[in-house]
Amino acid sequence: MMETLHVCPSTLAEGFDTYSPAARRLLFDGREVSHILSFSDTDTVGRKDFEEFGRRIGLSGRLVKRELDFFATDHPLAHELIRRSFLSEKLQHYYWQSFNYRRTTLT
Repeated sequence: MMETLHVCPSTLAEGFDTYSPAARRLLFDGREVSHILSFSDTDTVGRKDFEEFGRRIGLSGRLVKRELDFFATDHPLAHELIRRSFLSEKLQHYYWQSFNYRRTTLT
């Protein structure tokens, strides 16, 4: 089951369960775009979904593997950067949860 968002996935502005109007204007010319990427019929997106996506857009299997392996590894500096950011503690927590969830789905 997917967690409900409480922040815009682009701007991290609180009070949004999808892209905020500001993010839609900047990223998608104001069009309504779902923040959910539908790779498969399951509730979770996994490594195989990203590997298939990489193939569909013409990336080599070796490049896709290298990038997914890099993203899936633990990066202590990422946590430190989030901790030192100007985000509130609550937003830091949401950001870290989102980042860590995405990272662990690739392992």
